[in-house]
Amino acid sequence: MAISVQIRIPVVALVAVLVTGCHREKPTLGAEELSPLLDSQLRAFFALKHQQAVSLVEVDKALYADSDDKPLSITKGLAPEVWPYFKAGEKGDWQKMAKFYRQMATRSYQFENPTQSPDERLNSTAWQPINETFRAFEQLTAADPKYLLAYGQEIMASVPQGSVFFAGTDAGRFLTTFLSRSQPDGDPFFIISQNQLADGLQLEYLRSMYSNRLQTPTSDDTQAAFLEFMEDLRQRFEQKKLKPGEDAQIVDGRLKASGLLAVMQINELIAKRIFHKNPDHEFYLDEQWPMEWTHAHLVPHGFVFKVSREPLARLSSEIIEKDRAFWNGWTSKAVGNWLTNSTSVQEICDFAEKTYVRKDLTEFTGDPQFVCTSRNWKPVRDYLGASAVFSKSRTSIARVYWARARSAKTVEERTKLLEEADFAFRQAFALCPYQESTQQCFGAFLLEQMRFQDAILVARTIGRFGLADKSAQDWVKQVEKLAGAAAAMERTNSMGFPTPTGDSP
Repeated sequence: MAISVQIRIPVVALVAVLVTGCHREKPTLGAEELSPLLDSQLRAFFALKHQQAVSLVEVDKALYADSDDKPLSITKGLAPEVWPYFKAGEKGDWQKMAKFYRQMATRSYQFENPTQSPDERLNSTAWQPINETFRAFEQLTAADPKYLLAYGQEIMASVPQGSVFFAGTDAGRFLTTFLSRSQPDGDPFFIISQNQLADGLQLEYLRSMYSNRLQTPTSDDTQAAFLEFMEDLRQRFEQKKLKPGEDAQIVDGRLKASGLLAVMQINELIAKRIFHKNPDHEFYLDEQWPMEWTHAHLVPHGFVFKVSREPLARLSSEIIEKDRAFWNGWTSKAVGNWLTNSTSVQEICDFAEKTYVRKDLTEFTGDPQFVCTSRNWKPVRDYLGASAVFSKSRTSIARVYWARARSAKTVEERTKLLEEADFAFRQAFALCPYQESTQQCFGAFLLEQMRFQDAILVARTIGRFGLADKSAQDWVKQVEKLAGAAAAMERTNSMGFPTPTGDSP
């Protein structure tokens, strides 16, 4: 039977899981404790974004001027909360602003809400300034802003003027947007969400800001990315080589794809087109979701990556040493100058339990403002708080070292890269042992290296956080089960049986 290609992906709802916090618990707002300076800066940010939203409404009207199928956001106007939302932010009435946002968010096209249909009056490019203002506010008020501001300011200082910045994490995107002199003007650099490129309204938003200075994706580019993804999927489907977590099936003779992984692969292809269509610009990446085409191009660059124009056969010793020095500095400030090459996983797990589970800061030599990620000393969700943000960033770099070790040409290079990956993972776990990406990647790394006792230690430490998420609980149990079984096999092999080595990294 012939297989025709059709894609069925709830793009914006799925992207929202990564970008806008779909299904997240209500954040703890600490606006009453904002410093006068930060309060003033946030109010000015809301005023600038208010002006941008007004301009975007006019852009939308011009875009649909000759269309007989105008959206309700034009024929009926935007949802009634939009302009009061901005005005509340400009006045510093943060509780009222947050109330308006939540009312809109439950009806926005970017959120999955099974009990309520999307409000078409929010289907507008003007939704982006609404979302950006609240998400920046959320980043800066759900936890102590000291290190989050330092994180954002470090990125702002390290990315050259006129560069393109793929922002993947919430912190990377919304803090740089907040700190920019003028994000709509690409000043000091162009900010593009890594996770929303399959969203048509997001692309219209990018074009409205940057089309005069950047080659932004056209509708033809988007369609080409969809077709390229589906052709690759078709081949892998026929060869029974689907990626873990990939959802594809034949329905009525057609290959149909759905799920977050499909969306992110399409985003990746669109990002690749942006990269190749703008050869005169430097590119930088704040990685949320690994993009395969970037792997050989990524160079650690502070908290983020530089995306080299050409693939790099190897990372030089200078790059690796500079990266380690950067992170040693920040790790020492944050959690103390005790983590070295010789620090065991047991010691790191002991530190994590004492500091983050028991909240015991006796003999702690770091900065309490870093580990006390929430004002009421409760771990906030792993997309908020400086400790989670730093940990996620360090994990992304560790993952690059790990990936490069798998393709290393010499034993010496492989050994060095695995040492760097190991050290970076240990730093990431010390910085935030409840960060989900850090937990999963560190555990997988230890299992692949056949360090079963260390994997069990990490899994049990994670379990002590009383995780409410069933998937996280299941993951901890799975690591313990796998590591325990492998350790038992290793003990059996010590009696003289050959030791299985698995696939060579």
